[in-house]
Amino acid sequence: MDIGQAHDELHELRGDYLKIDRYLTEHPEIIRLDKESGGSLMSSAAIGAGWATAAALIAHGAEPDPVPNDDSDAYTPLMWASYNGQAEMVELLLKHGANPNYANKNHGETHLTGAAHWGHTPVVQSLINAGAEVDKPCGFGETPLMYAILGGNWNTVTTLLEAGADPNKSNQHGSAVVEYALGCGAARSVIKEIIENQKFKPLPKEKKEELLRQEEKRHEEMKKYIEMACGK
Repeated sequence: MDIGQAHDELHELRGDYLKIDRYLTEHPEIIRLDKESGGSLMSSAAIGAGWATAAALIAHGAEPDPVPNDDSDAYTPLMWASYNGQAEMVELLLKHGANPNYANKNHGETHLTGAAHWGHTPVVQSLINAGAEVDKPCGFGETPLMYAILGGNWNTVTTLLEAGADPNKSNQHGSAVVEYALGCGAARSVIKEIIENQKFKPLPKEKKEELLRQEEKRHEEMKKYIEMACGK
Protein backbone atom coordinates (compact mmCIF):
# COMPACT_ATOMS: atom_id res chain seq x y z
CA MET A 1 0.00 0.00 0.00
CA ASP A 2 1.34 3.43 -0.94
CA ILE A 3 -0.17 6.91 -0.68
CA GLY A 4 -1.15 6.97 -4.35
CA GLN A 5 -3.11 3.74 -4.05
CA ALA A 6 -4.77 5.00 -0.88
CA HIS A 7 -5.84 8.19 -2.72
CA ASP A 8 -7.39 6.19 -5.55
CA GLU A 9 -9.20 3.68 -3.37
CA LEU A 10 -10.59 6.31 -0.99
CA HIS A 11 -11.79 8.30 -3.98
CA GLU A 12 -13.75 5.27 -5.19
CA LEU A 13 -15.44 5.01 -1.77
CA ARG A 14 -16.13 8.73 -1.43
CA GLY A 15 -19.45 9.56 0.20
CA ASP A 16 -19.94 6.19 1.92
CA TYR A 17 -18.78 6.58 5.51
CA LEU A 18 -19.35 2.96 6.51
CA LYS A 19 -17.32 1.59 3.60
CA ILE A 20 -14.53 4.10 4.24
CA ASP A 21 -14.53 3.24 7.94
CA ARG A 22 -14.25 -0.48 7.11
CA TYR A 23 -11.47 0.21 4.60
CA LEU A 24 -9.45 2.20 7.14
CA THR A 25 -9.96 -0.52 9.75
CA GLU A 26 -8.56 -3.08 7.30
CA HIS A 27 -5.67 -0.79 6.34
CA PRO A 28 -4.51 1.01 9.53
CA GLU A 29 -1.23 1.92 7.84
CA ILE A 30 -3.08 4.58 5.81
CA ILE A 31 -3.10 6.99 8.77
CA ARG A 32 0.69 6.68 8.98
CA LEU A 33 0.98 7.25 5.23
CA ASP A 34 -1.21 10.33 5.51
CA LYS A 35 1.01 11.80 8.24
CA GLU A 36 4.16 11.03 6.26
CA SER A 37 2.72 12.76 3.21
CA GLY A 38 1.86 15.91 5.15
CA GLY A 39 -1.84 15.19 5.28
CA SER A 40 -2.40 14.77 1.56
CA LEU A 41 -5.41 12.47 2.09
CA MET A 42 -7.11 15.02 4.33
CA SER A 43 -6.38 17.77 1.82
CA SER A 44 -7.85 15.70 -1.00
CA ALA A 45 -10.97 15.10 1.08
CA ALA A 46 -11.29 18.83 1.73
CA ILE A 47 -10.75 19.78 -1.91
CA GLY A 48 -13.22 17.21 -3.19
CA ALA A 49 -15.97 17.86 -0.65
CA GLY A 50 -15.29 14.42 0.81
CA TRP A 51 -16.92 14.99 4.20
CA ALA A 52 -17.35 11.25 4.84
CA THR A 53 -13.69 10.61 4.00
CA ALA A 54 -12.48 13.39 6.27
CA ALA A 55 -14.74 12.29 9.12
CA ALA A 56 -13.57 8.68 8.84
CA LEU A 57 -9.89 9.68 8.65
CA ILE A 58 -10.28 11.78 11.80
CA ALA A 59 -12.10 8.95 13.57
CA HIS A 60 -9.13 6.70 12.82
CA GLY A 61 -6.59 9.16 14.19
CA ALA A 62 -5.66 11.44 11.29
CA GLU A 63 -4.83 15.06 12.07
CA PRO A 64 -7.77 17.28 11.07
CA ASP A 65 -5.72 20.13 9.62
CA PRO A 66 -2.10 19.14 9.03
CA VAL A 67 0.33 21.57 7.47
CA PRO A 68 1.78 20.00 4.29
CA ASN A 69 5.46 19.09 4.46
CA ASP A 70 6.42 22.01 2.20
CA ASP A 71 4.42 24.66 3.99
CA SER A 72 5.97 27.76 2.36
CA ASP A 73 2.85 28.44 0.33
CA ALA A 74 0.77 25.48 1.41
CA TYR A 75 -2.94 25.23 1.93
CA THR A 76 -4.16 23.11 4.82
CA PRO A 77 -7.41 21.11 4.57
CA LEU A 78 -9.26 23.86 6.43
CA MET A 79 -7.92 26.44 4.01
CA TRP A 80 -9.08 24.42 1.00
CA ALA A 81 -12.51 23.96 2.55
CA SER A 82 -12.76 27.65 3.48
CA TYR A 83 -11.75 28.88 0.03
CA ASN A 84 -14.21 26.49 -1.62
CA GLY A 85 -17.09 27.45 0.64
CA GLN A 86 -17.59 23.98 2.10
CA ALA A 87 -19.37 24.98 5.30
CA GLU A 88 -19.95 21.46 6.65
CA MET A 89 -16.31 20.49 6.08
CA VAL A 90 -15.17 23.68 7.80
CA GLU A 91 -17.37 22.91 10.81
CA LEU A 92 -16.05 19.34 10.97
CA LEU A 93 -12.39 20.40 10.92
CA LEU A 94 -12.89 23.20 13.42
CA LYS A 95 -14.79 20.87 15.75
CA HIS A 96 -11.79 18.55 15.82
CA GLY A 97 -9.21 21.21 16.58
CA ALA A 98 -8.20 22.83 13.28
CA ASN A 99 -6.44 26.15 13.83
CA PRO A 100 -8.64 28.99 12.48
CA ASN A 101 -5.65 31.37 12.44
CA TYR A 102 -3.11 29.41 10.39
CA ALA A 103 -1.30 31.54 7.79
CA ASN A 104 0.99 30.14 5.11
CA LYS A 105 4.53 31.46 5.03
CA ASN A 106 4.95 33.05 1.60
CA HIS A 107 1.89 35.27 1.39
CA GLY A 108 0.44 34.99 4.87
CA GLU A 109 -2.93 33.89 3.51
CA THR A 110 -5.44 32.75 6.11
CA HIS A 111 -8.67 30.79 6.02
CA LEU A 112 -10.58 34.01 6.63
CA THR A 113 -8.96 36.05 3.86
CA GLY A 114 -9.85 33.37 1.31
CA ALA A 115 -13.40 32.84 2.51
CA ALA A 116 -13.97 36.61 2.58
CA HIS A 117 -12.57 37.11 -0.92
CA TRP A 118 -14.87 34.48 -2.40
CA GLY A 119 -17.89 35.63 -0.44
CA HIS A 120 -18.46 32.47 1.57
CA THR A 121 -20.27 34.29 4.36
CA PRO A 122 -21.41 31.18 6.35
CA VAL A 123 -17.78 29.97 6.38
CA VAL A 124 -16.60 33.43 7.46
CA GLN A 125 -19.07 33.31 10.35
CA SER A 126 -17.97 29.80 11.38
CA LEU A 127 -14.31 30.83 11.39
CA ILE A 128 -15.07 33.93 13.46
CA ASN A 129 -17.12 31.85 15.91
CA ALA A 130 -14.14 29.51 16.26
CA GLY A 131 -11.80 32.37 17.15
CA ALA A 132 -10.38 33.53 13.82
CA GLU A 133 -8.73 36.94 14.17
CA VAL A 134 -11.08 39.17 12.21
CA ASP A 135 -8.37 41.70 11.27
CA LYS A 136 -5.44 39.33 10.71
CA PRO A 137 -3.74 40.58 7.54
CA CYS A 138 -2.03 38.62 4.82
CA GLY A 139 1.61 39.27 3.96
CA PHE A 140 0.61 42.34 1.93
CA GLY A 141 -1.18 43.90 4.86
CA GLU A 142 -4.65 43.25 3.44
CA THR A 143 -7.27 42.29 6.00
CA PRO A 144 -10.26 39.98 5.44
CA LEU A 145 -12.44 43.10 5.18
CA MET A 146 -10.31 44.35 2.28
CA TYR A 147 -10.51 40.95 0.60
CA ALA A 148 -14.30 40.98 0.90
CA ILE A 149 -14.43 44.41 -0.72
CA LEU A 150 -12.09 43.36 -3.53
CA GLY A 151 -14.33 40.36 -4.18
CA GLY A 152 -17.45 42.52 -4.24
CA ASN A 153 -19.01 40.50 -1.43
CA TRP A 154 -21.14 43.02 0.39
CA ASN A 155 -22.89 40.56 2.72
CA THR A 156 -19.48 39.37 3.87
CA VAL A 157 -18.40 42.98 4.44
CA THR A 158 -21.40 43.45 6.75
CA THR A 159 -20.65 40.20 8.60
CA LEU A 160 -17.04 41.24 9.21
CA LEU A 161 -17.98 44.72 10.39
CA GLU A 162 -20.61 43.28 12.74
CA ALA A 163 -17.91 40.96 14.12
CA GLY A 164 -15.73 43.95 14.94
CA ALA A 165 -13.49 44.30 11.88
CA ASP A 166 -11.57 47.57 12.00
CA PRO A 167 -12.56 49.91 9.14
CA ASN A 168 -9.41 51.98 9.67
CA LYS A 169 -6.83 49.34 8.76
CA SER A 170 -4.39 50.10 5.94
CA ASN A 171 -2.34 47.80 3.73
CA GLN A 172 1.44 47.94 3.41
CA HIS A 173 1.14 50.81 0.91
CA GLY A 174 -1.04 52.88 3.22
CA SER A 175 -4.36 52.34 1.42
CA ALA A 176 -7.23 52.24 3.90
CA VAL A 177 -10.39 50.12 3.89
CA VAL A 178 -12.58 52.97 2.67
CA GLU A 179 -10.14 53.59 -0.21
CA TYR A 180 -10.63 49.97 -1.27
CA ALA A 181 -14.38 50.52 -1.23
CA LEU A 182 -14.16 53.75 -3.23
CA GLY A 183 -11.60 52.36 -5.66
CA CYS A 184 -13.49 49.12 -6.31
CA GLY A 185 -16.76 50.87 -7.02
CA ALA A 186 -18.43 49.34 -4.00
CA ALA A 187 -22.16 49.77 -3.57
CA ARG A 188 -23.05 53.12 -2.02
CA SER A 189 -24.68 51.32 0.88
CA VAL A 190 -21.39 49.55 1.65
CA ILE A 191 -19.35 52.76 1.54
CA LYS A 192 -21.96 54.36 3.81
CA GLU A 193 -21.80 51.38 6.18
CA ILE A 194 -18.03 51.73 6.50
CA ILE A 195 -18.11 55.49 7.01
CA GLU A 196 -20.92 55.29 9.55
CA ASN A 197 -19.23 52.51 11.53
CA GLN A 198 -18.61 53.76 15.07
CA LYS A 199 -14.91 52.91 14.79
CA PHE A 200 -14.37 54.81 11.53
CA LYS A 201 -11.89 57.67 11.53
CA PRO A 202 -11.90 60.15 8.61
CA LEU A 203 -8.96 60.03 6.23
CA PRO A 204 -6.40 62.86 6.29
CA LYS A 205 -7.56 65.92 4.29
CA GLU A 206 -4.68 65.55 1.82
CA LYS A 207 -6.24 62.28 0.65
CA LYS A 208 -9.29 64.14 -0.69
CA GLU A 209 -7.70 65.57 -3.82
CA GLU A 210 -6.03 62.26 -4.66
CA LEU A 211 -9.29 60.35 -4.35
CA LEU A 212 -11.17 62.95 -6.40
CA ARG A 213 -8.57 62.71 -9.18
CA GLN A 214 -8.87 58.93 -9.20
CA GLU A 215 -12.66 59.16 -9.41
CA GLU A 216 -12.47 61.67 -12.26
CA LYS A 217 -10.11 59.36 -14.17
CA ARG A 218 -12.46 56.41 -13.69
CA HIS A 219 -15.36 58.56 -14.85
CA GLU A 220 -13.54 59.54 -18.04
CA GLU A 221 -12.61 55.92 -18.75
CA MET A 222 -16.22 54.85 -18.26
CA LYS A 223 -17.40 57.53 -20.70
CA LYS A 224 -15.17 55.96 -23.38
CA TYR A 225 -16.74 52.54 -22.84
CA ILE A 226 -20.23 54.07 -23.00
CA GLU A 227 -19.39 55.70 -26.33
CA MET A 228 -18.01 52.40 -27.64
CA ALA A 229 -21.08 50.50 -26.46
CA CYS A 230 -23.61 52.84 -28.02
CA GLY A 231 -24.33 53.24 -31.71
CA LYS A 232 -23.41 56.42 -33.52
